[in-house]
Amino acid sequence: MNEYTPQYQRASRLVTSRKVKNEENTAVRQTILIGLAAVIFLILSVVFIIPGVVRFLGGLSNSPTTTEQTDVPPQVPQFSLPADATSSATINLSGFTTPKAKVYILKNGSEAKVVDVDDSGNFSTDIDLDQGENHFSAYAKNGDLSSATSEQFVVIFDNQKPDIEITEPTDGQSIQGKKNQNVTVKGKTKPGSKIYLNDRLFFLQDDGTFTTTQRLENGANSLSFKVIDRAGNETEKVITVNFQE
Repeated sequence: MNEYTPQYQRASRLVTSRKVKNEENTAVRQTILIGLAAVIFLILSVVFIIPGVVRFLGGLSNSPTTTEQTDVPPQVPQFSLPADATSSATINLSGFTTPKAKVYILKNGSEAKVVDVDDSGNFSTDIDLDQGENHFSAYAKNGDLSSATSEQFVVIFDNQKPDIEITEPTDGQSIQGKKNQNVTVKGKTKPGSKIYLNDRLFFLQDDGTFTTTQRLENGANSLSFKVIDRAGNETEKVITVNFQE
């Protein structure tokens, strides 16, 4: 048995040899494919990927910020609208536009103030008012470029107290008879105001005239009027009416 190798052992060695050879061939092919893929990736990187990244980074470093753009006008200023009437001679105007621009505020058609805009695009300034209507608008400027002018709005400066005229009843008037216990009250004051009679609100006509009623009690009746105009100015007036059933 030592001198001769059985046939099945020779066949087993042959199969093993072929298997090893096939595995070596497969490893060689995989190595070649990996090498080709690496070469292709290197070519694509050189031709496309690296130049694209360079262009992108260059664009980021060279792109202008909002305030550095020289070909786009700044945004039209937007105001946080104040009250439409005030009794104060000075008002605060605030709003927003393009960051770091300058806002040119126009009052009654003329330039009244130039305001610097902060890094967030906000601006705020105090400005003096003229008695009566003050018409405001503004435009923004960034370098040599200007925005369009904003829409105009009006602020009324009025520090005059409103007058109250009571035409019925008259101060000190005496009224008799139960049928007259609900007296008609008539008068006139500044249009657009609020008017109260003994702390009861009632409404004016567009021209400032008013008509209401008040129930009287026996004896002296105080009719207390208070008027508050749109600017916040107040006037009070008291008349006395005597009533007997």
